[in-house]
Amino acid sequence: MVRQTRVLDAMSTRKPSQNLTQGKLSFDSAKPKRTHTQNIKIQQQAKAAAIPLKKNKSREELVDVDGIEVPSSSEDEESSISSLDKKEAARKEPSKSTKTTTTEPSTRSLRQKVVPENQDLPELNPKNPKYSAHYAKVVKTRDYLPTIHSNGQGKIHEILRCFDMSYEYGPCVGVSRLERWERAHLLGLDPPKEVKDILTTKQGLQEKEFAQSVLYNEVYAFRKFGGFTSGIGICYQESSIVYARHQAVASGLVVGKRVPSQQLTRIADGRPFELQNLLPSDTRFKLLVFTGDLSNPIQNARVSKLAMDLMSKDSFLRRYSVGGDIFAAFDILSITANQNNIQCRDLPEFLRSHWSRAYVDKPTRNAGGDAYTNFNIQASGAVVLVRPDGYVGAIAPFDCIVDLDAYFEEFASS
Repeated sequence: MVRQTRVLDAMSTRKPSQNLTQGKLSFDSAKPKRTHTQNIKIQQQAKAAAIPLKKNKSREELVDVDGIEVPSSSEDEESSISSLDKKEAARKEPSKSTKTTTTEPSTRSLRQKVVPENQDLPELNPKNPKYSAHYAKVVKTRDYLPTIHSNGQGKIHEILRCFDMSYEYGPCVGVSRLERWERAHLLGLDPPKEVKDILTTKQGLQEKEFAQSVLYNEVYAFRKFGGFTSGIGICYQESSIVYARHQAVASGLVVGKRVPSQQLTRIADGRPFELQNLLPSDTRFKLLVFTGDLSNPIQNARVSKLAMDLMSKDSFLRRYSVGGDIFAAFDILSITANQNNIQCRDLPEFLRSHWSRAYVDKPTRNAGGDAYTNFNIQASGAVVLVRPDGYVGAIAPFDCIVDLDAYFEEFASS
């Protein structure tokens, strides 16, 4: 109680007029001020160091004074000049310990480093002792296990195969062995020097068995025959269900082959779709109507006439539909050319049976916008008939829709 009473008395004795003020810190004394003589000396040091001076600048802005020490006396001035000379020498001759940062080189820049063919190249000598020493390391790396598919190959081939399968040097597909070695070297991955010695010989640069990776032939075979094994490359000959009379209208869509992959954009919501996902095997024929540019009045009139022809009583859509329901046997997709501000109502009503069936060949952030180019669709438009199994059955221009009637007459009954 006594202590609390003293605190209260001290607070009561303080005058109300006494206000607390915040102090201010000053750093003026921390920074040395330069005299006119020192400024002249700085100018002389800058000229001696060959620092480029910009025009229309004040005296204080001519030199980066933060990088130059201000002398405080005549003795300090001499030491300042000597230190400046050391800095200039270090700038011209960078330290060997300093590592330069490199970015991943492009394949194009690596290919420019290949030795020209007209240059005298050394012959590959498999009996070179350095190759034998490195081959011993290769055998130890694979735990002394025998290699497969190596008939007729020697130690040089095994050295290169080990280099191909060493994942620490990056992927080996899409580049030659020398390009891969150069890329790994620039990235600091320390590839074997013996491999480069092999690849820079005459045989290493000119013969594919040394220049290309072990997966080169496999990748080539996959690209050539992958279409057959996947079914995409199968092409049926012309028959009653393969009608190729108007192939030139859309030469990129081969009649008798499956529809290739292509991205489209739905007009209603701008969502991208894969064309093959829009062609399910649901026992219905798919009618792809490439309308062209609807902003062109002439083309717009052609599309309107096409819609009327398809709606007529004599159209194949009416004759070969079940119970008069067209969409029970056919699915119609409209694909317009790339244009801004396209809307579903710009299409004829018959060609937009549902808002989810109208698409535009418009690029998105990832892909798309090249369907007309890839399929080589003519500016006048085209109608592509896709069979229920996903293969193109027939193609027709807008003014030859009657040919599709003849197509169905070959195998269907009305």
